[in-house]
Amino acid sequence: MTQAWSGDMAAMLAQAEDPSVFGFEVAREGAPVNSDCYAIPADAQHPGTAMLFIDYMLRPENVKKNIEYIGYPMPVRGTEDTYAALVEPFPQCLVTADDLAADLFFRNGDAAGERARDAAWTDVKAG
Repeated sequence: MTQAWSGDMAAMLAQAEDPSVFGFEVAREGAPVNSDCYAIPADAQHPGTAMLFIDYMLRPENVKKNIEYIGYPMPVRGTEDTYAALVEPFPQCLVTADDLAADLFFRNGDAAGERARDAAWTDVKAG
């Protein structure tokens, strides 16, 4: 047993000889919903090039390839079926409107909160 994100599960399923031996469960209380994003630093040397890259990556045909490669959904209209097909054996991986309404999002805290979280995680890792 291990903790894994849905994208880890999707990537593992794509590589497994027999995906049917694996399972994926979400706690009945729900699970955190998180999303990566593309961002351009304010002091980027070539922000125009970065915008062109992001535009390219967010084209639906490229999003579909990216979903199949990384195992995570992306919020681009017309690509929903790509992710749904990828995780068909484990529908728990799909994020629903109810999951979003549950307000289970990671948020950055203030500086003191971030230090406390980092210290607690360091304690967990160090044993």
